[in-house]
Amino acid sequence: MQNRKQQNFIRTTACPKQRGFTLLEMFIYISLLSIITIAVINVFFSETNAWANARAERNASDAGQLIMERIVQEVKLARSVNTSASILGAPSGKLVLETFESVTSTVPSTLEIFLDGQELKLKKGTESSVSLSGSARVQELIFHHLTSPESQAVRILLTVEVSQGRFSKTKTFTTAAVLRGSY
Repeated sequence: MQNRKQQNFIRTTACPKQRGFTLLEMFIYISLLSIITIAVINVFFSETNAWANARAERNASDAGQLIMERIVQEVKLARSVNTSASILGAPSGKLVLETFESVTSTVPSTLEIFLDGQELKLKKGTESSVSLSGSARVQELIFHHLTSPESQAVRILLTVEVSQGRFSKTKTFTTAAVLRGSY
């Protein structure tokens, strides 16, 4: 027991007591750690926002392209445009096409492409209408009937809006399609 006391005495006298951190040092370390943490969190949130923004942009592009491809396909298969039943040149346009029951059919039918609020719908013959817009909101749909002595075409202007979280993206698409029955 005596031996142990001597060892402790020697240890404490040979090595002066180590001091802890001062209050000022602790304040500086905590401040630096807080600044680094805030910087890392800001980078994380900015990356998350950039990702959501890019996703909204991609979804708007995908939705608009898909809608335009379907409209162009239907216009190309049509025989003519029913101009008296269509609403041409207006932001909430309606296109009524004289077409066929199916791609291989010769039985006449009609096809309507129109806006129902902000939802784009397609109605073939007497069937019920189906949505073409999915989660996208259609802000504008304008049809123009173009004619020449040799053919008929339809120019389409479409504006879609898609939301992804707190981000909302609007894209405008335009194209034209020639009707198959007109050339």
